Amino acid sequence: MEEVTAVVLEHGQLVKDASGPEGAVHVPELLLVAAGSKDSGKTSLVERVLRKFASLGVAAVKVTTVDSGFSGSSKGDYHRFEGAFSLSDETGTAALASDTGRMVAAGASRVWWLRVRGGQLQPALAHLMQHLEPGQLLVAESNQLRLCANPSVFFMLSGGIPESQWKESARTTVRWADRVLDLRPPGSLDSVLADISVHNGGWCLAQPVTGIVLAGGKSRRMGVDKGLLEVKGEPLVVHAARMLEPWTRQVVISARDGERYRFAGLPIVSDERPGEGPLAALVSAMAVAQETCCLSLPCDVPVLPFGLLQSLLRQIRFGDAAVPAYDNGMREPLVASFGPTFYRAAKEMVARGERTILNVYPEIATRYLMLQRPLVNLNTRAELVRFQAGEVGDDRG
Repeated sequence: MEEVTAVVLEHGQLVKDASGPEGAVHVPELLLVAAGSKDSGKTSLVERVLRKFASLGVAAVKVTTVDSGFSGSSKGDYHRFEGAFSLSDETGTAALASDTGRMVAAGASRVWWLRVRGGQLQPALAHLMQHLEPGQLLVAESNQLRLCANPSVFFMLSGGIPESQWKESARTTVRWADRVLDLRPPGSLDSVLADISVHNGGWCLAQPVTGIVLAGGKSRRMGVDKGLLEVKGEPLVVHAARMLEPWTRQVVISARDGERYRFAGLPIVSDERPGEGPLAALVSAMAVAQETCCLSLPCDVPVLPFGLLQSLLRQIRFGDAAVPAYDNGMREPLVASFGPTFYRAAKEMVARGERTILNVYPEIATRYLMLQRPLVNLNTRAELVRFQAGEVGDDRG
């Protein structure tokens, strides 16, 4: 039941993600808002995001596709431009009542209007990216942009209308939405904004998922409790929790001896079967998790390629578990996302005496994300010293 999916990493950055269209370029600085119909609140959401993160100098772009039949207005001169696309700076010229004018008023550092003829989105996106400062955060309104860009966060707004009545472009791209929203109920915008954050230069969206920090290992090769060792000024167990927090609604620590981690201020889940390994520890943690889906991270993995956790969460929508892997057949079985089917299978296998998590994955619909470089894992003092000296690792993780 295993399935291999393609994720390509270059210099520690995720540049291709199988949870989106083939050939889509990974843009961690992009938060994309699409809609199934008019008057769904798309620009209102963009305005609120811009206001919340105004201090970060977020730019915004309105994308209008022309001659495609997907979007655009039947009025005005939106179609009057030369060439395949037109990018105009609206920062100081947009009418206040227009979408771009509202973006300016909401505090965007720069606002563009990108008009694109059918089939030319990819070169238009490349042209737009040339106008951004390196690492500049961007919010965009577009349905079709998802066909060539893989944003860190992608919202689809329903407007309370059945999907069968949506625009064709929305029906085409909704499969890749991180969340489908109906912003009509009071307070819905506030709850969405509470889940959005910026972490290491990219957008993050907290999902209804429980994060599990695995800190129950015996640390034989390190000689001391790895979870208490410090990296970047904080214990590894806290560092791992901070990596999970932007993507999850709850974070717990799985440990053999929970008392030593009380200082972290997080729920502690003690192993029901102490000494039987990480599979049993995961089962114990998932049994008390607030959410049915979980995302796990060992405390001795101090850095990850930006976007890997997001990709693991996206893949769980299509399977029972998602795990990083390599061409040589090796796996990273504990840096993974799990659904309820994994929990049921793992619980049964642990009850039968199984201790190896790798034996669970072939029994369920597991999706493997292929990595080009091994993840950093701190097992020895020498590895810890090299990481602290900056000789290994990717700071964007």
